Amino acid sequence: MKINVSLTIALTIIFASFLLLGALYHVSNKREIDVILNIQKTHALQAEKNIIDFFDHYNHGLRFLAGSKEIKNFSSQSKELLEVYYKTHSEDISGVTLIDKSGLIIQTVPYNRKAIGADVSQQKHNFGKILSPDIILSDVFETAQGFNAISMSLPVFSGNKVNGRVSILFKFERIAERYIKDICRDNPGSAILLSKDGTILFHEDAELIGADSNALHIETLKIRGIFKEMSSGKSGTVHFNMDQKNINTETYGFYMPLKIFNNYWSIFIITPADEIRKVSSPLKYAFGGITFAILAAGVFFSITLLLNIRTINFKKEELAKSNENLNIALDQVRQLNQLLPICSNCKKIRNDSGYWQQIETYVTDHSNAEFTHSLCPDCAKKLYPGYTIDNKKV
Repeated sequence: MKINVSLTIALTIIFASFLLLGALYHVSNKREIDVILNIQKTHALQAEKNIIDFFDHYNHGLRFLAGSKEIKNFSSQSKELLEVYYKTHSEDISGVTLIDKSGLIIQTVPYNRKAIGADVSQQKHNFGKILSPDIILSDVFETAQGFNAISMSLPVFSGNKVNGRVSILFKFERIAERYIKDICRDNPGSAILLSKDGTILFHEDAELIGADSNALHIETLKIRGIFKEMSSGKSGTVHFNMDQKNINTETYGFYMPLKIFNNYWSIFIITPADEIRKVSSPLKYAFGGITFAILAAGVFFSITLLLNIRTINFKKEELAKSNENLNIALDQVRQLNQLLPICSNCKKIRNDSGYWQQIETYVTDHSNAEFTHSLCPDCAKKLYPGYTIDNKKV
């Protein structure tokens, strides 16, 4: 029974150790995910700042152009001014265009003779916006040359009235490559840029660019919730399953809105759980070592405790047995210490039951003493005259 209790205690300690290790593993795993997501969040915030700074820079340049006398008057010198601006910023922009209030192109750089006088008022990024007094950043659209672009335009005023617009055209791929793609550089996951209507503006898989967000194969309710959060200016994290080639992949995501002037996009970073585990595997090995050490210590402690308990129980049993023998001996001593009725002639002793016993029998019954028989010298002389005992003559 005592051994069973000891074994129960040892097993309880081992079981408690496993529970503790399981809890530590869960906390460690969640911590690793949070670390990765926080790193991605930091990179996304840096990308947001860089993109906003990028467009702010060109906003100031467009204001200079829109405020110049040559642009306001649509003079022939406006072409030279636009050419200088284009050459200065040709690394980022694909063209500079000046249009009048009716939407006709007055000047365009690089120069295209067929484009002069063309009506662009019905183009999606210009429709209903030419006379707007605000800066306008268009959605991503496909140009006649076949590349994705965004247009940024400012009004050209004549007095207090809008008389036209000056706009610059950016190759969107350059912006995405420079600021979005690098979000996950040297880190797991991939960055996606979405328009406010859910169109994929950038994805590492070029085939998905221009597709609807449903092409990501994210659970419908999850993606709706993400867009609702981003449209209200919120950012956050999400845990969901992606269907990739008919395989459900556990995925973690971070999302945040990217508001630029009148437009906003959404940065969405998705990371498969397996990639997070690969990055955190060194930490897992360290955790595994710590786990093994704790478990080994728990088992060692349990075994040591069990052995100590068994030793203590064995000592207790020995002590109890010794005490029992001692009590028996004390009882015998007490019996031998009392007054004994003995026959004065035959030397028999009367026991507690009233019977007379040989003295040897009585002592043997009431103690651990044993008798051996011999003759004393006096009796030997009396019984066997003329014989010797121990080489001595009797």
